[in-house]
Amino acid sequence: MIRPLVPLLLLAPAALAPPVVSGTASAADGSRGGPDSVQVRIEVAWPAAPVRSKRVTVHVTRTGTTPVRAELQVRRGTSWWVAAATRVTTRSFTLTDRAAWNRYRLRVVLKDPRAVSRVASAPQPAALVRDTSYRDRAVQTRVPGQQLRLRFEGRRGHRVHLATLLRGSAACSTTTLRHEGGRVRRQDNGLWRLPRTGRYRLDVVPCWGFDLRSADLTRYDLVPVPLDTGRVHLDRRRGRVDVGVVDVPASGRVMVRSWASQYPWKRVIAPDAEQLRWSYDSPTLLEPGLPAHSASWAEGFGAGPTTIPGDYLSSPAATTPW
Repeated sequence: MIRPLVPLLLLAPAALAPPVVSGTASAADGSRGGPDSVQVRIEVAWPAAPVRSKRVTVHVTRTGTTPVRAELQVRRGTSWWVAAATRVTTRSFTLTDRAAWNRYRLRVVLKDPRAVSRVASAPQPAALVRDTSYRDRAVQTRVPGQQLRLRFEGRRGHRVHLATLLRGSAACSTTTLRHEGGRVRRQDNGLWRLPRTGRYRLDVVPCWGFDLRSADLTRYDLVPVPLDTGRVHLDRRRGRVDVGVVDVPASGRVMVRSWASQYPWKRVIAPDAEQLRWSYDSPTLLEPGLPAHSASWAEGFGAGPTTIPGDYLSSPAATTPW
């Protein structure tokens, strides 16, 4: 008899950023050029943290009085967005903006001739520090954009995964695991393998311009799923998950089938640590050169990443997938 909510597989070939003092921050010329190049300097009157929805005033001083377009740019993930712009003819002027988020970072750019100030970062709310364990529920931040520090006990050989709920891309967020011996490098599959028994610390810093909402620490037990074998039982309980390891060869197609539910997977992680977004259906087809897809979809359905050879980690869902 098949236990409910426990996937069964069958395969067939086919550091926290330092605090910023509230008050006035300055930045010198960030442009490149000789002594005759245009220079720009900024002083920022920051409101007290958290700065979201508060007015930010930037006092700008430049060399020269040639009419020029001045832009106040704010960081949004990996890009700079124009928050305010005006044409100026004076050496000194002021730009203002209302901060849309707490992870707020800005610079001033002058156009024709071009000059770029250095970056100034808003004062940040204090990081949330929590002691946690694998069995605990996800830690929720109290302030949007707040940085998070998790402390936990781990044993040598444990494989650890941290699931974060972010507004925006995780590509520019940073997550750092440390113990008394130093930093622990994350493996290519996105997991950490703990090098010793003891106390660990996880620091999570969200992207500029985005918020971190929660973080959940889970222990992964890797269960090999060979090709052309019988069913493999995977279990999921609070804080500990059996994860099927599916080896996708350089050629051919692999089918992963589950009888637990229509959407049996909590997540599927590719060899390069990217989480697949279009592979939660069953059966799932993995074929190098094509996005992962369901057998009921046309090949290449969705905008997911291209399947590459290597080990894929499939963790079962307790109830429903993300």
